[in-house]
Amino acid sequence: MTSGFVVTTISMLLLVIWPFSKGTYRWLVSQLAYSLFGQFVWMSQDWAGVKVTMFGDKDTYDHLGKECALWTLSHRGDLDWVIGYVVGVQYNFIHRDGKVTF
Repeated sequence: MTSGFVVTTISMLLLVIWPFSKGTYRWLVSQLAYSLFGQFVWMSQDWAGVKVTMFGDKDTYDHLGKECALWTLSHRGDLDWVIGYVVGVQYNFIHRDGKVTF
């Protein structure tokens, strides 16, 4: 919770950049957001020991990250979005710049 407060505060302080360069402001805020979401990935993988395994044939695995896809989660738990984000980072769908690859 503290890290979310810090990221939000820094984002608000960076609002002085908005009138001069919207692109720079958006890039900085996206980096802050990635650092915040990166904590969730770390907590789930390293601290909690969550292992994500994908099942499928070799042809499907070879196409991961190279084709467009839409993922829908069942939302049966409170942390489905964290697992979706972990899968995105683990299989290199989400990059450091916050862009999703297709």
